[in-house]
Amino acid sequence: MSGLTRKDLAPLERAEIEACRSWTASTPEAVARDLGIAMRPIGSGLAVRASGVDILMYNRVVGLGVEALACASDLDEAIDFFREAAVPRIMVNVAPSATLELPTWLEARGFYLHNHWIRLWRDGALPVEGTPEPRVRPIGREHAEAFARTDVEAFGHPEALIPWIAATVGLPGWRHWAAFDGGEPVGFGALFVSGDLGWLGFGSTRSTHRRRGIQSALIATRLRAAAALGCRLLSVETADDTPEKPNPSTHNLARNGFRIAYKRPNWVLKLA
Repeated sequence: MSGLTRKDLAPLERAEIEACRSWTASTPEAVARDLGIAMRPIGSGLAVRASGVDILMYNRVVGLGVEALACASDLDEAIDFFREAAVPRIMVNVAPSATLELPTWLEARGFYLHNHWIRLWRDGALPVEGTPEPRVRPIGREHAEAFARTDVEAFGHPEALIPWIAATVGLPGWRHWAAFDGGEPVGFGALFVSGDLGWLGFGSTRSTHRRRGIQSALIATRLRAAAALGCRLLSVETADDTPEKPNPSTHNLARNGFRIAYKRPNWVLKLA
């Protein structure tokens, strides 16, 4: 956690919470009904569910016990929130600055340690190396479906998620970019800004155009935009980078000045 003070750890989680809250709150009614989308504040954290898909990243609790002490009953409330919608599996992201007893409470309720995500951060005032990439341009609703379709294809998720992901394009606080090959968008990335915090997400590239520097260019573009918007801290999370499962995203982010803040354990409970 070099370069960070303890008071900076909570904002890194808050940036993700606010992005999730914004996105979920703005879900079109028909999409929310079809996918079973809902959210609930749990203490200072947020529970988000999409009961129509058995995908942990869309059925989870983030930020619990980070900005306010959690209690065991918060976990029970979260479990009930998912159980009432017949969600088969849920995940709780546990930041190192969360309430110390949280892992003990999780174990007592049958949760098991599933894996880790890496939280990375960057000082928004740091300069961005290189020159702007001309193939990367802002996009609007005309490319929303292509943006969402590339995301679900990259992560192997069901097409049912496309309308929900596409709905982020054009929301207040959100900005999206695409890298173009000629007139065709082939890679995407989003930036969500809340106050002086920036969150990077939805980075994806079509399989036909990977290993061409597209994501690095999209990261750099979003960093320049975040600086212009006055972001003090930038936050992003990605899968753990291990010898068994290398994660190119971690290296792309590091090349653009991001540093690892911490590894965040993910605890999972099977409800069905």
